[in-house]
Amino acid sequence: MGSYFPSVTGILTGSNMSGDLADPGRSIPLGTLAAQLTTSFVYLSFVLIFGWCVEPTVLLDKSGASILNRMVRGELSWPTHWVSIIGCFLSTFGAGLQSLCSAPRLLASMAQDEILPGMGWLGKTNCWKEPFNALLVTAGIGLVCLMLARLDVVAPFTAMFFLNLYAWVNLACAVSTLMGAPAWRPRFKGYHWSLSLLGFFLAYFIMFSTFWYFALATFVMGSSVVLLVTLKGR
Repeated sequence: MGSYFPSVTGILTGSNMSGDLADPGRSIPLGTLAAQLTTSFVYLSFVLIFGWCVEPTVLLDKSGASILNRMVRGELSWPTHWVSIIGCFLSTFGAGLQSLCSAPRLLASMAQDEILPGMGWLGKTNCWKEPFNALLVTAGIGLVCLMLARLDVVAPFTAMFFLNLYAWVNLACAVSTLMGAPAWRPRFKGYHWSLSLLGFFLAYFIMFSTFWYFALATFVMGSSVVLLVTLKGR
C-alpha cells in the first residue's frame, strides 16, 4: 500500500492550484471525481491483467529472484523491457514536477493565512508571483527523502501524511455542516455530512491497519498543528 498509494495522489493537484481556476466550485468536484474514476479504472485494470497473466508465485516474489532479478513488467513489455523502465522514469519525473508546482503554492497559502507562527517568509513571492521560498523548502524536503534511498521507508510515511490530510479535511467538512458554519456552503448535490464522517474513520482505519507506527507519528504531528491553530484562534 505504501508504494501504491502515493501514485494516485495526483488527483489533488487541481485542489492545490485552485487559485488558478476560473470556477473552482465547479471545476474541483468534477475534475477530482473524473480523475479518481479514471485512475481507479486504469490501476484496477492492471491488477486484473497481472493476476490473469502472471503466476501467483512470481507475483509474491518482491525482488524478482524467481525470474533472475528481472521485473515482471519488463518481461511483459513490448517490444523491449526498456519501455517499462523509460515509462517509470517519465511518470516519476512528471509526478515530481507536478508536486513542485502545487506543494509550494499550498505552503505559501498557509503562510499567507498565518496558520502557524513564523511561516510568514514562506508566503513571499518573486516578481513572477511565484512562491520562491516555499519552492526551496519543498525541494529541500524532497531532496532529503531522495537521499534516504529507501522507497519502502519513504512511501509509507508519505501515504500516512496524505491519509491524515484526507481524514482531517473530511472531519472539518462534517463539523462545518453540523455546526451550520456560514462560510461553508457546498454546492455539490451528492454531498452529505455522514459521508465526510465515514471518510474520516476510513482514513484512520487504513492508517492504523497498515503501518500503525507511522500512523501514530503523523497523528501526533497533525493533532499538534490543529491544537496550535485552535489556540491561536482564541
